[in-house]
Amino acid sequence: MKHPVLEVSASEPEDKVLIGIMNLMYTIVRKNSSLKSGCLSLVGELITNCLFSVPNLGVDIEHSPPKCKTSKSRAAAYRLITELTREEPNNFLQLISLLTCQIENIQITEHRGTAYTQALERNKCGYLGLQNQGATCYMNSLLQQLYVIPDFRKGLLEVEDKSEDKSDSVLYQVQYLMSSLQESVLRYHDTYDFCQSYKIDGRPVNVSQQMDAWEFFNTLFDKLEQQLKGTIHEKLLPNLFGGSLVNQLIGTSGCQHRKERDEMFYTISVDIKNKAKLEEALDLFVQEEMLTGENKYMCEECKEPVSTLKRCCVKVRIRWD
Repeated sequence: MKHPVLEVSASEPEDKVLIGIMNLMYTIVRKNSSLKSGCLSLVGELITNCLFSVPNLGVDIEHSPPKCKTSKSRAAAYRLITELTREEPNNFLQLISLLTCQIENIQITEHRGTAYTQALERNKCGYLGLQNQGATCYMNSLLQQLYVIPDFRKGLLEVEDKSEDKSDSVLYQVQYLMSSLQESVLRYHDTYDFCQSYKIDGRPVNVSQQMDAWEFFNTLFDKLEQQLKGTIHEKLLPNLFGGSLVNQLIGTSGCQHRKERDEMFYTISVDIKNKAKLEEALDLFVQEEMLTGENKYMCEECKEPVSTLKRCCVKVRIRWD
């Protein structure tokens, strides 16, 4: 059956042409049962492509299989299969074989399984959710924010993870999570495997204990940086998220010397208490301080204490693409 995939989801308008074809076939074989013997391939088409086919990588979500997604089209397919296998041993054996193959291909873990169900279809908005394992909202919110950064997602998926045990690799599990958010037709992604790979002091993260999102961000990037070393995107994280702070000591009152120290960062921690706007917190972060009197700085060039301007600046970084 060369009929294209037209149904987008269980809630979208049904493919009336496909339903009509299946209903017509049902009426024909019901009236003339001798035709059933020549419908062996049709049983395979209905099971494989119309009901239980899964999308391949790169397939547009709107045109992803199976062909029958709405309740009406799936009901028509089931009714036709029932009639084709009624009192027709060869068709019935073909049905059993195909269903057995489908069951064997379902990946089942210790406490959850994966299969096509209309109730778990991808939302119309096009985005997937992340399953909360208990108290992992801090984790899910950050991972979703990272996902919507195209350069991060694309760069990470281009890296070949050479870990022997993929279940213990944070890089691989983040790659799997990102690819699932991008390609899956289900409503949400189960983060259980990621949580098992993300270890603290050698043990999987406690999913029932709330953590600070900022702390999770830093530890996640530490783990990813370690695994990205030596790969084509070794500098992916610094190039996308890295910045530089410049701690400056500038001599005044006759001292013309200046001392600077660069410090790389992924995040800046600012004091927001009693601040009406984030800009006010940033202004406080870079606020200058004069070192005078007993707090004068010992200038290494002048060999004496001098009045010094102390400040911290965010260094501008220019990327040439």
